[in-house]
Amino acid sequence: MDRTSLAGAFYVFLSAAFLGTFWVISSLLVQSLSPQIVNFYWFFFGGLLLLPIGICFYRKELLSARGKKQMVLSGFFNILATFFSLLGISLVGGGATALLVQSMVVFSALFGFIFFRETLNRFKMGGIIVVLAGATLMNFDKTLLVSGGTFFGILSAFFYSLAYLSAKKASLNSTPFVVNAIRTFSAIFFAIPILLFTGQPFVIPSIEQAGLIFFGSALSVVIGMTLFYKGLKEIKLAYATAIKINEATFALIYSLIFAVSIPSGIVVIGGVLVLAGSAVIALKGDN
Repeated sequence: MDRTSLAGAFYVFLSAAFLGTFWVISSLLVQSLSPQIVNFYWFFFGGLLLLPIGICFYRKELLSARGKKQMVLSGFFNILATFFSLLGISLVGGGATALLVQSMVVFSALFGFIFFRETLNRFKMGGIIVVLAGATLMNFDKTLLVSGGTFFGILSAFFYSLAYLSAKKASLNSTPFVVNAIRTFSAIFFAIPILLFTGQPFVIPSIEQAGLIFFGSALSVVIGMTLFYKGLKEIKLAYATAIKINEATFALIYSLIFAVSIPSGIVVIGGVLVLAGSAVIALKGDN
């Protein structure tokens, strides 16, 4: 691996540490706010933070950015992915949902093969089988199966993969900040129809809730995703999402530290298989 690719891998790994906070903070928020409301404010506060930075330092790039359609499309898929993640969190908790969502590496490997001609060799195929086995094992926890947590987790993984596919295409011709900013602004716009179509009344969060959303959004939407797009620009899509599975590891660590939505033993074992299969795709996928 050359120095540029190594730096890209490092940025993606670092982003996972920040993005892992989403699952813990969201677990706290959905106890008092609906997933639809958390979904909207998560990106809204992120947009408030990104806007002044963009105006001060990236004004020309934002106005003249190439690949805006891909960035907007990424925002559309991202708001759907986050919404389904929040539904999963509200049903089975952040730890279990975070593990299920990491199955996105399966979709990313397939999309990378279809759209970027990335190799789909026996190691990737074997890794995909292990990921699917882990997801199946997780469903022996009846809470996930009966509540619909598995369905929302895998659906979220699918849309995250589409979001990152669009962002990968956009990142080839733009800076990580611009990709993140336009994606976030677009996501805010698309969050409004979700509120309307689900019949969710608009709610203004309390000061404590707003502070928690603001803090979490700063860590994940602003810092975490900018770092991820910076890494994604330098390495393959499947490799980036495979490294990003460490997000689930960080989420479990944070959950244990703060005693928030700790998954059952069988879910953790199944999750380890998901992580292991994804690691095979990452480390051996180009062999």
